[in-house]
Amino acid sequence: MVELIALPAPIDRGFVRYLLTQEICAHRHYWWFDPSIEIAALLVADHRDPADVWLLHEAIYANFDTCGILPRHLLISAGIDRVRSHIAITEHPRKTVLLDDLDQLPDAAVEQILLARRGRYLPAGPAPLRR
Repeated sequence: MVELIALPAPIDRGFVRYLLTQEICAHRHYWWFDPSIEIAALLVADHRDPADVWLLHEAIYANFDTCGILPRHLLISAGIDRVRSHIAITEHPRKTVLLDDLDQLPDAAVEQILLARRGRYLPAGPAPLRR
């Protein structure tokens, strides 16, 4: 999966959402963290789609370890205002929990945080975030 993060353009959105869904299923059954879930989450975040916030939130809360390791900034990869607008018009059982998570995010440069996380998986250093 590491090879996917080095590709120059965003990977097909349906495919990376599928990969992340599979990683979530695997991580729900165990108390461990495998970097593959973070790679899949970063690939989903590359698409900057506010609708992906629910899937990214599910990945963060897949288990105790993912909750402590995956960066909450993945939730706002589409931009905080776009994500909040999407959440406002969506009915979801975890809506309040997600809004609480967003309220607790410190002000930071999301692009730089996600770029640094991506760099952990690239041997030659971080590649620019894809648009």
